[in-house]
Amino acid sequence: MLITSSIFDNRVLYSEPVKYIAKLRDVKEDDNEQLLKCKMEAAGHGGMSGRDNAIKELAEEYSFILKNAKI
Repeated sequence: MLITSSIFDNRVLYSEPVKYIAKLRDVKEDDNEQLLKCKMEAAGHGGMSGRDNAIKELAEEYSFILKNAKI
């Protein structure tokens, strides 16, 4: 599971995903990865602005999926 957040998100404070992933790790009973990525640069609820940044975020998500699928 990949959870992403941003320090500058004005809709969801960064502490909410942190608490969510902590709770998931407490009740976790399998060996699947759980990763929390918190962006420190300016990014809102929809992610970073700009086409290049959107492509970069999508590439990070795909790489997480492919790595965990052992592809």
